[in-house]
Amino acid sequence: MQLYHLLAGLMVVIRAQSRCLTDTPEVNPKRYFYSDGQMLDLRLEVSGRVTHRLATAVFKLFLQEVLGYSSVTIVEEDDHFNITHIVQRLSGPLTSLTVPSSMVNLEVWIAPDTNLIEFTNAYQVKDCGAVAPAGRFGWFVPLPLAYLVPGMDHWRIFADESTASLFSMSDRDFNYVQSFARLSATDKFYCEESFCTTGIFTPTHCNTSCAVLLAGHPATTNVRL
Repeated sequence: MQLYHLLAGLMVVIRAQSRCLTDTPEVNPKRYFYSDGQMLDLRLEVSGRVTHRLATAVFKLFLQEVLGYSSVTIVEEDDHFNITHIVQRLSGPLTSLTVPSSMVNLEVWIAPDTNLIEFTNAYQVKDCGAVAPAGRFGWFVPLPLAYLVPGMDHWRIFADESTASLFSMSDRDFNYVQSFARLSATDKFYCEESFCTTGIFTPTHCNTSCAVLLAGHPATTNVRL
């Protein structure tokens, strides 16, 4: 009898530890998502952005531990801020009734000139509004740098060779940066497109002193022109 109570208590402790919201009662019976008689996972799409991952992880907990949905999965996608591809994944093929690869996306970046109604009508998806204050791409410059040359806080400084050269690199520094342009596992360049030179994007008009931009993952440095 004592062994039975010990095992039962251990099972209760393990079950409690598997939940994050331990101060709320566990939801029973569980909820399930069905389509055409088939039980489906609730699929949350997430990118590599930290803000996207945090919001999605919290929402997953809310679905499971507050609303009681038993099967919620996270689908990894590199969205590259491409709203068309995101909406297409949420909609699924328009020519057939199939389950889409993802069902919810909590962080879709929308350009100011995007007509969202066209997307929601064409792909039969629903815009549920903002989940947080609107984000934006910004141009942030340290004050000492901004005061160095008049207009340093504006992109036009890169259109003028005299000011763009301030952000140019010496041959030694450029060779050092170029050593990181290859994938160590395959010895291939990160960028092997026609517009890249030895793994580095170099505009055709940049044949003199040009500024060098060190960027992170493409998903967080994509620029809309």
